[in-house]
Amino acid sequence: MQFSLLENFGPAIGGFATDREFNGACRVLPFPKLRVSRPYFVKVLEMSAPAPVPATSTDLLSLVRKSGVLDEKQFSEHFSDPGELPDDPTECANALIRSGLLTTFQARQILAGKYRGLVLGAYKILRPLGQGGMGVVYLGEHTTLHRRVALKVLPAKSAQERVAVERFMREARATAALDHPNIVRLHDVCQGAGVHFLVMELVEGKNLETLLAETGPLHFATAVSYIAQAAAGLQHAHSKGIVHRDIKPANLMMTKDGGIKILDMGLARSFVNESDNLTGALGEEGEALGTIDFVAPEQAMAQAVDERADLYSLGATLYCLLAGHPPYKGSRAQVLMQHQMAPPPQLSRTLKVNVPQTLNDVIAKMMAKKKGDRYQSADEVIDALSPWLPAPKSSSNVQQNALSTQDLREAGVATQVSRSQTKKGKKSKKRAAARADRKKWYAIGGGAAAVLVVGVLIAVLSGGKKAVTAEGTDAPGRSGTVSNRPAAAGEDSQLVLTSTGLVPDVTLSRDGTRFAAVDWTGNLIYGRTANWQKLESIRVQAGATLNCCAGTPDGRHIVVAGRGTPVFAYDWGTGQMVREFPGHSGSTLCVAVSRSGKLLTCGSDGAIVLYDFATGDVIRKYEGVARQVWSVAFSPDESKFVATTAAGGTDEESNQIRLWDVATGGELQRFTGHTDEVRWATFSPNGQTLASASFDGTVRLWDVAGGKQTRVIDAHAGKWAERVAFLPDGKRLASCGSDARNTASSELRVWDVATGQEVRTWRGDDARGLIAMALSPDGKYAVTGSRDKAVRLWKFAF
Repeated sequence: MQFSLLENFGPAIGGFATDREFNGACRVLPFPKLRVSRPYFVKVLEMSAPAPVPATSTDLLSLVRKSGVLDEKQFSEHFSDPGELPDDPTECANALIRSGLLTTFQARQILAGKYRGLVLGAYKILRPLGQGGMGVVYLGEHTTLHRRVALKVLPAKSAQERVAVERFMREARATAALDHPNIVRLHDVCQGAGVHFLVMELVEGKNLETLLAETGPLHFATAVSYIAQAAAGLQHAHSKGIVHRDIKPANLMMTKDGGIKILDMGLARSFVNESDNLTGALGEEGEALGTIDFVAPEQAMAQAVDERADLYSLGATLYCLLAGHPPYKGSRAQVLMQHQMAPPPQLSRTLKVNVPQTLNDVIAKMMAKKKGDRYQSADEVIDALSPWLPAPKSSSNVQQNALSTQDLREAGVATQVSRSQTKKGKKSKKRAAARADRKKWYAIGGGAAAVLVVGVLIAVLSGGKKAVTAEGTDAPGRSGTVSNRPAAAGEDSQLVLTSTGLVPDVTLSRDGTRFAAVDWTGNLIYGRTANWQKLESIRVQAGATLNCCAGTPDGRHIVVAGRGTPVFAYDWGTGQMVREFPGHSGSTLCVAVSRSGKLLTCGSDGAIVLYDFATGDVIRKYEGVARQVWSVAFSPDESKFVATTAAGGTDEESNQIRLWDVATGGELQRFTGHTDEVRWATFSPNGQTLASASFDGTVRLWDVAGGKQTRVIDAHAGKWAERVAFLPDGKRLASCGSDARNTASSELRVWDVATGQEVRTWRGDDARGLIAMALSPDGKYAVTGSRDKAVRLWKFAF
């Protein structure tokens, strides 16, 4: 059998090829393009001439069958009469794609007459995934087991070269010798008709080079987590006598669950088995193998390397993740010289977010010019990084459970436990236990330790610990003070993340399983509440200021908007943008979505718009409601909605709460009494009471049916009352307030609805600058956003 293989000459992305090709021999195909981040191109390496381009659907089906990719049983189920298919080959191919019988990639090749090579042994080639150091990588599927794998294929022209084949087989031997969750596994090595290919574990995710391009520099806690997992994989490889020799961001894959896997063993070799040394035999002598930006000095000088060369490259990779670029710049010769002579630049002097000096010191030691001055093993690297790693509850449940204060204290994590509270002997013992626990944790994959790509940080719980500030530096912190009685276990606040800008809104899904927040630098941050450690981030729009977010009641979508932006809806699971609505002129300040599929938006233009969420159609628009409308909310039965306003045309029209009927659009009530702008309003669970928060510092309760004020609570005297929300039983409500001129003057408070009496109050550093709040559906905790760029979780215990 003769093969026609495809070699990817563009960036390695998880998409499909465009309709443009290098060889110019193929016609442009009128396929609807799929969304890809950027185009990549394919070039055909032919061992024989392609078949004639199909002119009819019959011709196309003949080539599809010759290719071996068609499942005849599925074809018969979809098309009992092949005559039903369009006669035009392109339209016929589209029908096969829609039925799942062909992939877009397969259809493009067959339409161009290139049907050979779409099946290799027992595997169908579905599409290219990218290109490794020694070959092209395809998405493949076993023809009978239907298991998807990655197929790394040595190009046909390389298969004629002894050096290329030997290096390819060396990669197979190196990968086959390893079995570790942080290294991509090899299933099989195959050969047929002059084609060599490896059958490898399919890893769905993105490499860290791509991640950096999308998000910019990572927060140091995120980067350390990734590097520690890579070090765990390297420790396993080194224990087998194998050195990777090409560690870099592009060869570290972040999986969907936040784990890290080492890719591409194309340059790996055994430093204990001389039979694996191809240097002299195959012309590698004198070559500085590896990637110049991350290569160790001894590797740059083509000297013998051992595991310490990987540790140098891992240090350069850590620097790159933190800085957003490799440690050295210049021409190839200049970079090589700096690797041999120049220490890595101090990150804390070059970044907006400070990196602890001790972490700078760790990078400097990893990148020491002399091998003897570096850490001597990957285990030692993990030990050195341990102060910035969270300690798991246990290796068996790390992915299911978030950390607690007790976990951290029992683990003896130095950066999270007050040094004055433990004696020297006990502290040393606990630290040793923590290091051992972390090693075990990372050795089993450590996926749940990965944190958000824009600076998500699992933080420390309050109570005599150290907190991590928004700037990323270790700084003393104290827990919020609680009035009426001392704080009990479980009432501490937990830092969920620090962002790059003020966090004006947070939200939780109706079932409490999902979380989202937005910041003023244009980031949407989201994830599942089952594990606050694993969050994702999207840069919604460059230069945008995001103001608000809200989840759809079914938990499928998160809606966000801000200043000068449209209103976007994203898939809450995948992060894909699925809908777009017009934004308000100036700023969109609040959004809300009902169970029946209606979307409300309001903004600084004084308007309210009601949309059909599914179609994007405008149902109704309210203009001139006020000079600015701060918030909107649906009633529990969705028959009504409420809006809160700032100044109106007259004093009587200012600082109001207005109630409308959703079905008719008619106004039902106006609630007046606040003396300053009304920032927020929310319905009680039974829909009979309305609670509002105002910049006059008060929280007020209103009878919805009668339109009368029933209680005034002086909730945040001298401050702005920013948010208010009922707990699920309707008997208590929570509010947060802050002083824009003094962020230290801020608090989170809980009130008894019947009496207006304070139940709990949290103040202190953890409560600085609170401006957003969402309560969990079970009423056990609140999530807040702040001017201090932090999102915190507050546990309630009544």
